[in-house]
Amino acid sequence: MNSQGSIIEVDGVSPSFIFDKFIYQISPKTALSDSLTIISTGNTVSSSYSTWYNHFQFTNGYTESQRLYNLATTSNSFVFLFSSSNPTTINTNTSMVLHTSYYPFKSGSSMTHCDQAIYTGTQDFLMRPEAQPGYTLSSLTSNNTVFPVGPLTRNVLSTMGYSTKSNPSASTAALYQKSNSYSRYESNGKYTLILGILTSSLTLLYLM
Repeated sequence: MNSQGSIIEVDGVSPSFIFDKFIYQISPKTALSDSLTIISTGNTVSSSYSTWYNHFQFTNGYTESQRLYNLATTSNSFVFLFSSSNPTTINTNTSMVLHTSYYPFKSGSSMTHCDQAIYTGTQDFLMRPEAQPGYTLSSLTSNNTVFPVGPLTRNVLSTMGYSTKSNPSASTAALYQKSNSYSRYESNGKYTLILGILTSSLTLLYLM
């Protein structure tokens, strides 16, 4: 990008983050990272957004992005799979179901929180996308014997490398893993639109 001029540059998808690494489609069991690889094949550097889009819409990456958007707006499509689980098994003990019920896709809520319906009334209520009106934290934890960060939420944290009481030896090395693929849509350095899989690219596909 030429930050001194009016050049607009789109050069790929955003880096995948540590949370993305453990996201799996439920059926058939497929890692989100596999989709990231497919979408990255459609990357190109362009002088304008329209030029980039005209190229991207005829790639396998565009088709895969549409497929992901449909899944990301359909209930019970994705889970966060705990690293200690059997990689061939997805169930309530080995994963946390992510919230994918919103249509259109809600950046910052869809796939970044646990399922609203499944985890209401459980110890893992804290990471739902919506709070329950009329309830306080004290009332929601009155019957629990643990801090409101529930057991599945703690498994998510320890899988990503954070030390928890149940897993104090979790490796923080995982927190620093990065992808070499990046994306940005910038104009004169004033703003950045990340064309990522989990948030902006899914929203972008909806707007298109």
